[in-house]
Amino acid sequence: MKITHVTAGILVVLASFLGAQSSQNLSLHDQVPYPVGTCADLWLDGDRLFVARRGEGFAIFDISDRTDLVPIWSGRAELFIQDIKTRGNLAICSNESGNGQAIYIFDVSNPAAPVQVSSFGSLVLPTCNNLVVRGNTIYAGCVVTGIVSVIDISNPSMPQEVGSFGSSYPIALFHDIAEVDGRLYVSWLSGGFDVRDAAANPANPPLLYSKQVPTSLIHNAYPLGSGQYVATTDEVSGGYLRIWDVSNPLSITEAATWRASPIAVMHDLRIVDHLAFITNYTEGLRVVDLRNPLNPVEIAHYDTFTGANAFTFGAWGVFPYDRDTVYVADFSRGVFAFDLSPVTTGLTASAATYNWGDTIALTLSGQNTTSTDLPIFVELSFTVQELGLGSASLIGVPLLLPSGVLAQGPYFLPLPFPGPAGPFHVTLTLSASSASDLLLYDAASVTVTIQ
Repeated sequence: MKITHVTAGILVVLASFLGAQSSQNLSLHDQVPYPVGTCADLWLDGDRLFVARRGEGFAIFDISDRTDLVPIWSGRAELFIQDIKTRGNLAICSNESGNGQAIYIFDVSNPAAPVQVSSFGSLVLPTCNNLVVRGNTIYAGCVVTGIVSVIDISNPSMPQEVGSFGSSYPIALFHDIAEVDGRLYVSWLSGGFDVRDAAANPANPPLLYSKQVPTSLIHNAYPLGSGQYVATTDEVSGGYLRIWDVSNPLSITEAATWRASPIAVMHDLRIVDHLAFITNYTEGLRVVDLRNPLNPVEIAHYDTFTGANAFTFGAWGVFPYDRDTVYVADFSRGVFAFDLSPVTTGLTASAATYNWGDTIALTLSGQNTTSTDLPIFVELSFTVQELGLGSASLIGVPLLLPSGVLAQGPYFLPLPFPGPAGPFHVTLTLSASSASDLLLYDAASVTVTIQ
């Protein structure tokens, strides 16, 4: 297959004023300061942002206006809450105050006046560092015992411990747990990470696969896309975002690494679509594009930490509302609300199926969300899924994006030659990068069938 010609058209650019750009690709819209050491993990549920407050209980914000943090409630300062999740009208909090109660459950149907429903602790779970909730089941981990407790909350007022599990690695220390599509991604610091199937058996999730990485101190793990890859973060100076190929559970291999600096300490990780949102203690929020898992590319950063000590706690928890709005809890400075990317792109085709010899009509669109002109580089490329073939560049155009409409398309891609037996699925990708350093702003793709 060969695509040989591109005729007239330039990226359509519409601009709106959203405030001056701060740092790279991230604009700070709101901040609520808190005393040092009192911010931990975040959880977002609809228009409510929940903030775990170490030694200060927890806080609830109204984020119906995505970039404004409007306080609703804050309280229960006797609790050392590290993590918080919700299920319907319930907020489930982890507690490390040492009072013997590891889990607290609150009714937050009225977020201005949460009501405690119950609390729970056991010999297996005297304290809780991190937890997830799936249906009527809580999976809560304890750093003291190194055990994950399985708790049934079919009756939230009477939690029942129905099982537990640990790591098969002798020096493992529980640290974090995530749940995605019924699978549990459990991180054990020097014990690496495990993946368990909670959908198969909620009370005793069978182990699907594990990876021991003794020197990495893995803080948390999160899957990419269909699950062929798992990303992990190292909570150690100079640690990496590591991308693991788990397509063969018996032979898990490291596919790629990325880090913000040679001394930065990574902490939290969440993935939305192809974007990894990562907090680094002293390097702030980093957004890394994992569209190609073998080549992680940073597209945005904002340093929430202003101190000079490279080993001080800073950016701690992160939760993206979607790929454009991101919330960060900084250990030293409070809660932040960010808007991501000064340039967004879109790509659509006029039809889903074409014959060889047809012309593919594409509509390309973009938006510049800064108040300043941006020099960018726009590139259009393609990949034939069945053959793994791609072009370096169909279109490579340097542009200056001012406020207002720049130009209009669409692009036309003629396919003038008869092709081999098909059909073939062709994915066309538009990317917009900074013209100065080629840092990727955004990309959009569309897949068509050639027959």
